[in-house]
Amino acid sequence: MSMFAFSLPANAACIDLGNPTFANAQRKISLCVEGNCKDASLIRICGNASYEMQEYDAENTRWVFHVRVLQDGSAESEFAVLRDSEEISGSEAAKLNCMVKSETNNCAFVNRILLQSRED
Repeated sequence: MSMFAFSLPANAACIDLGNPTFANAQRKISLCVEGNCKDASLIRICGNASYEMQEYDAENTRWVFHVRVLQDGSAESEFAVLRDSEEISGSEAAKLNCMVKSETNNCAFVNRILLQSRED
């Protein structure tokens, strides 16, 4: 298992639920752990040229999906899934699936992170 620094890059831009435009949008997916699905609301998006993060709240469980792209070619990009601040990967990540809840959101980002996390 790889260890990551989970602090936000100093220059990462974020959109939080407090933004009126963001709050009015439908931003729900279903996160399923071994078939037990819970609606998850997107509550935060952060990113810049080398970092992307989406944070969801699913019935008081906080899920964070993020990727750090290492542009200097020194190593592969770092992918991580956190459940209530605990990293999950490998077989634990394989138990998690994303399902689309509305036309305005999809699981593409989450599925990309899950795919890479399962390979760790």
